[in-house]
Formats: sequence, C-alpha cells, structure tokens
Amino acid sequence: MMRYEYNKDYIYLYDGDLKIGEILFPVFKDNLRVINRTYIDPNYRSAGLASNLVEEAYKYLKKNNCKTVVTCPYVTKWFERFPEKQDVIDLKEQDSLYPFCEMTI
Repeated sequence: MMRYEYNKDYIYLYDGDLKIGEILFPVFKDNLRVINRTYIDPNYRSAGLASNLVEEAYKYLKKNNCKTVVTCPYVTKWFERFPEKQDVIDLKEQDSLYPFCEMTI
C-alpha cells in the first residue's frame, strides 16, 4: 500500500516499508521554500508517482501558507503544465534565479 510521510522539508513516498520516492523543499530564505529534488525509484517510474508527489507538495505548501521557488527541472515542467497551481511560486524570487532555473510562467 502506498503512503506519504510528511515533514516540514520533504515528503517521502513509500510502498509498504520501502521508500520509493521523495520531493524535497527545504527553506530557501525566510518563509520561502525551494523545491530542489524529486526522485522515484526506477522500478516505479512511468506510473505518475512523481506528479503525485508534486501535487502533495503543492497542497502542503498551500496549507502552510508557504511560497516556493523551483530548481528541479521536473517540477518546473509540472508547474508549466498546471499554471493554475503557480500561486505558490514567488515569481520575483523565481525570476532572480534566471537563467539557471528558467520557467515560462
């Protein structure tokens, strides 16, 4: 059975007792987070689990009134696919990361 483990800096995804995925969003500065990593075990890829992890992170950040910047390429593309969820992105800070972490938002 799949389950999530939530922490203030990450969400882990488990299949039973086996950790199969993670998304990291440590503090960047003040109350601003940086989503800097997503990972899914190769045996579990192509099942939409990375997208589910980003969705869980989005809900967590929204619930806790946190803003974020994004440096993970997968998450950058995810937010481009779901522009209605970009409300958690601090656009000014994200723009300051350009050209290293360009988002077309």
